[in-house]
This record gives sequence, structure tokens and C-alpha cells, in this order.
Amino acid sequence: MRRPLAAISALLGFLSFDRTAAQTASDPNEGLAISAAPATPGTYQVGWWGRAGHTYFLQRSTDLTAPWEYFPDIATGADAPILYGFATDAPRVFVRLRVADQTYFDPYAHDSDADGLSNQEEFWVKTDPFGPDFDGDGVVDGLDAFPADPARHLFAGTLAVSLLSPPNAIPLP
Repeated sequence: MRRPLAAISALLGFLSFDRTAAQTASDPNEGLAISAAPATPGTYQVGWWGRAGHTYFLQRSTDLTAPWEYFPDIATGADAPILYGFATDAPRVFVRLRVADQTYFDPYAHDSDADGLSNQEEFWVKTDPFGPDFDGDGVVDGLDAFPADPARHLFAGTLAVSLLSPPNAIPLP
């Protein structure tokens, strides 16, 4: 008798997990919805309507006072639902979208805030692709050796080197 109940529970979990695919273009806030997979604790699916001409960055927080972190994925809208699955061991999770009202040939290589770091590099160093000076120390992230630490702001600029020896050295262009 336990096997049919387990199968029904798994099926209900799967059905409730897939509810986010019903977003439409008329939904407010892009129809952003999150659902948990009851059969797999800590597993979630986020869905929203991806409008053509828009690029989406998904963020999460374990509470509304903690800093928001970016998921390492960027989605381009195509007038269709966008789904993103993830797992976490946090007791709760909040999600939100950051939206750019344009698309990019390569959204990972693009530098949305013109700070010298690509969007992908911003994910790697855990800064904000929409804020040029994440730690607020006055040095843009692309030139800041420590872009996420306001106490450390060593300038990471270009180093100029002059050749003194050998005297017949020819600099390369």
C-alpha cells in the first residue's frame, strides 16, 4: 500500500514543481513565480515570462536583509516562459529579477555597467553587473584589485615598464 502513495506523492510533487511554466505576457512583474519540489527538499524552480528584447539576471537572498547574490546565469527573453532550477540548503530563499531592456550578442561577455568587468567576471568575483563600484570605495570594479572589499582598494591599473638593458633592445609594437 505504501508504493502507490509514494508514486502519487512523487507525481503531485512533479506537477506542483512545473506550475511556473504558465506565465503569460500579461502577468505583472513578468509573472515571476517560484515553486518547491516537495519530493526533493531544497530543490526549486523559478519561472517568468521572458519578453523579447529584454535580458534577465536572477538574484537570490536567504532573507530580505542579506545581500542579494546573482545566479550565474543570464537569460534572454524570446516572448516565452523562462525556467530556472536550483537547489539550496537554506531554510528559506527569496528571488527577484534584474531586467535590462535590451539584448546582447553575448550577455556573459557584455559589460552592463561599463566598469571594465564582463557580466561573467562580475559573477565570478561576486559583484553587481549593474553597479560600477560594488564596494563603494571610489574605484570602479574593473580597476579595483579587491572589488568586493571597501577596506582594500589597491588600484589595479596598467604597469609601465621601460627596458634599460640590453641597449640595443627593440620594443615590440
